[in-house]
Parts: sequence; C-alpha cells; structure tokens
Amino acid sequence: MKRIPYGMYYDLTDSGEPLSTLVIDNVNAYTPGMIFTSLWSDVVTVNQFRNDLLLRNGNVQSGEGL
Repeated sequence: MKRIPYGMYYDLTDSGEPLSTLVIDNVNAYTPGMIFTSLWSDVVTVNQFRNDLLLRNGNVQSGEGL
C-alpha cells in the first residue's frame, strides 16, 4: 500500500506558512486530485513524485521550490 506523508500533502495544498516561521512557502496550487493522480504511476521516491506531479500539471509552481 502506498502512503503519502501528511506533511507533504498539507504543504502542497495549504495557503502558506505563518510569518513567525520565517519560511517562504509559495506552493499551494495543487488539489487532492492532482496529488493522488501522480501516485497511480510507478512512483516510489519523493523525486519521482515531484517530477510526475510537475509533468502532469504543466510545471505549475515549478520555480517555487517544490
């Protein structure tokens, strides 16, 4: 069974980090459907997941540090 880490899922769908964390998080344009579609392929590493997610979604926010 494949599992997606909650932190990664949350980070791809949240609206950013609180200013107190000093973290710039501009990655938020992904929907649950976009994320889970990338898990149906032969993805077994985080880098494969990243590449598949970007490829399937027209490189949305690819320059944002995903």
